[in-house]
Amino acid sequence: MASPTRAAIAASSAPTRAAGERLAELGGNAVDIAVGAAITATVAELLSCSLAGSAMILVHRPGAAPACVDGACALPGLAHHGPLRPGDMRELRVDAGTSAGTSMDEPALALRVGHASVAVPGALAAFAECSQRFGALPWRELVAPARELARGGAPLTPHAARWLARAGSALFGVQDESRQSFFPSGDEPPAAGAPLRLPHLEDALDYIAREGARAFYQGDIAAILGEEMAARGALLSRADLAAYQAQVTAPLRVGVRGGALALPAWPSVAGAAAGFLVGLAEAAAELPEELRPRTAADAVLLRARAQAHWLAQLGPGSQAGRAPAGADAAPAWAARVRPLLDPAQLAELAQHLRAPSTTHISVTTEDGCAVSITASMGRGAGVSIPGTGIACNGDIGELTLDAEGGFRAPAGSRLATHLCPAIAWDARAGDAVALGSTGGSRAATAVAQTVCRQAFDDLSWEEAVAAPRLHLEATAHGARALYEPGLDPRALERAYECVPCERRQRFFGCVNLAARSGRGRLEAVSDPRLED
Repeated sequence: MASPTRAAIAASSAPTRAAGERLAELGGNAVDIAVGAAITATVAELLSCSLAGSAMILVHRPGAAPACVDGACALPGLAHHGPLRPGDMRELRVDAGTSAGTSMDEPALALRVGHASVAVPGALAAFAECSQRFGALPWRELVAPARELARGGAPLTPHAARWLARAGSALFGVQDESRQSFFPSGDEPPAAGAPLRLPHLEDALDYIAREGARAFYQGDIAAILGEEMAARGALLSRADLAAYQAQVTAPLRVGVRGGALALPAWPSVAGAAAGFLVGLAEAAAELPEELRPRTAADAVLLRARAQAHWLAQLGPGSQAGRAPAGADAAPAWAARVRPLLDPAQLAELAQHLRAPSTTHISVTTEDGCAVSITASMGRGAGVSIPGTGIACNGDIGELTLDAEGGFRAPAGSRLATHLCPAIAWDARAGDAVALGSTGGSRAATAVAQTVCRQAFDDLSWEEAVAAPRLHLEATAHGARALYEPGLDPRALERAYECVPCERRQRFFGCVNLAARSGRGRLEAVSDPRLED
């Protein structure tokens, strides 16, 4: 038997973290630990991620180039002839409550759900590809913790309980199986902390443990999902599932204080956004004098506008298409920054993407390896794969369609995503850090602000994760800045409506970070905002 692996594991739930610890005890490497934990998260963190959702994975190994395993969802329709239109989706409005610990009422969320909202899932394919390429333990060992958790049911997270209470049977009543899974006692949702056992999920995981991802994409689960979609007139078919492959790509790279930061490239729009923010801070000395931030508040304003710029260009109904220029391409910093300092540019901010929640797992091991995984299922389609307990993504419902109600890209194209796993390392010092965040469109901001706080404000990683954050949202009249206690809003007030928050909020993203120093010290940091 292999010796246990010393590892730092940061995750959003105790069962997810425990799965990683179990695989470390078996001698698994960083990939085994992270992938097994991510599979368990699809059971432990229901409605944040799913095997029928999406995932992005970054892998760093000393002496090797970093790799990104792309498991973003894709547009269905390979078996369809004629213009690609998603079919009928149910339109719902869900009460959004108040904004991030303020007294401001938010407009209701407009959702489009149902079978037609399901995109081709990529999460399981990414987990399997990463395991096969970089892992050491047998696949069945990685699935075992999730299968055992599914047997008795996982405690419902507070986040999932709140979403069930808000979305209610309107969302989960789209399909009988889904309603019975998430509302087992009738109309009342389960309480936070109550075990929720999804019928058939243990059996489905057992099948996946034996057959691998093939069970989902070419096997019995593919047949069941294809038949369910065909019966409801949705585009997703067995042909789409069989054709899907996780892609291994080179990540974006940004220099940070003599080290490097790897971020996912297209179809992640968040990777480019975070890279731009960090690169802007790194290159501030190159800016013309009139553009250099003179105070910490000015620097906050500059970063905020940069974030707004990227979300406007790459966010809201973005669909698959040509990737934007890489964050590591030599940019003309002054040309990029100048329009961000012009208040008139605020009028051009695009509609704000109220992106769904995600989960994140970070792992570093004593050998200097680091793995960062972010996974999501969108807001969900309100549909489960019959006989499996696996809930489906609703990513098609998030898209902006063309004037005729069709897609702007061909079937099989990746959907743009806000998943933003990151890895920072310094080859000379031997340091490696995996990090990422929950929070949908806030992930890029959370990752970038955490890295900048550590690199440029000389905070520890724990202090950087806990440090106050801000986030910009487009409004009908420009933009507003929401910020946590501890940030000076004076520079922001020159350009934005400022909305102070009463305390640190989950809204701003929850960073999970695992670090390994050159001296071999391992550290795991989970965001205190997880307790919100």
